[in-house]
Amino acid sequence: MIPDWASDFLHTAIRPDAPSGPDGFTTVEGVSVRLLGVGIVEFLPDDPIASVVVSAAVHGNETAPAEMLDKIVADLAAGTLDLRVRLLAIVGNPPAVAIGKRFVEENLNRLFRGVHRSSTTDEGRRADELERAVASFFDAGDDSLRRLHYELHTAIRASELERFVILPFGFDLADDQLDFLRRSDVHAVLESNLPAPTFSFYAAESCRAESMTIELGRVSPLGATDPARLRAIDGALRAVLADAPPPPFVSEPIRFRVEHELMRTSATDYELHLAPDAPNFTLIEPGHRLISDPDGGLVVDEPGRRIVFPNADVPVGHRVALLVVPTP
Repeated sequence: MIPDWASDFLHTAIRPDAPSGPDGFTTVEGVSVRLLGVGIVEFLPDDPIASVVVSAAVHGNETAPAEMLDKIVADLAAGTLDLRVRLLAIVGNPPAVAIGKRFVEENLNRLFRGVHRSSTTDEGRRADELERAVASFFDAGDDSLRRLHYELHTAIRASELERFVILPFGFDLADDQLDFLRRSDVHAVLESNLPAPTFSFYAAESCRAESMTIELGRVSPLGATDPARLRAIDGALRAVLADAPPPPFVSEPIRFRVEHELMRTSATDYELHLAPDAPNFTLIEPGHRLISDPDGGLVVDEPGRRIVFPNADVPVGHRVALLVVPTP
């Protein structure tokens, strides 16, 4: 019998009385299904070929990937989607999804790699829970199994390259994972220049997973996403889970690397010289003063530089933007 929560995984997770597990295993079409916690479900088929984590809604207003994952969970629980991998499906921040906000108290995607130990918020406790769940999931599988982590997001603003991937610092793509991005209609791959307290970096560093953050367009309210926007990655991800013939290539991602991580250095005398609605990957012309601050600011002298995740409305010491450059 299909568990009640599995047919409506996302909306069940954001209820005030959401079931938290862990519950006993339920077998559906030869696959063992178990709820491990609020918004955390494990699927274990016989004779798996890999261990895969798919996470979404670490930021609560990034609902499109969570809705896509919700449909995948429902199809797996109904036995209408084959499964050849061990799968951990995660709705990262259900309380934030419920209120339609990026977070309730604290940015969850800056609390991994143990940063949560200095936090007193529910997001800090959730980061600890997610770290433990992912580590336990990977460790429980045969050590010979490949480990994959797809961390799904949407961006606050529009982007000249709509769908893009951020790789954890020090890690690159295997050839078949680059093919996965081509099939997913991903337009850019961004190589990080520093370690970060993100979910994807935690999985790569601590769990030895091939991990990536995938930005799938712009944020939209719960229930307002056009499914056609995610058709390519939905098909590519389902093919990975089922070990099925993959869909065709639809894009060739452009490779970039982070040249500078721009940080806010002053509470008052600081200005980012960029239009408020400038999209991600906006090209910065040589000679443009990008930042003014007491330390002299920044003038972009070299051609080809683009800006990603610009947001000057952050506290001192936090990231204002990434300045990126194409790689050969």
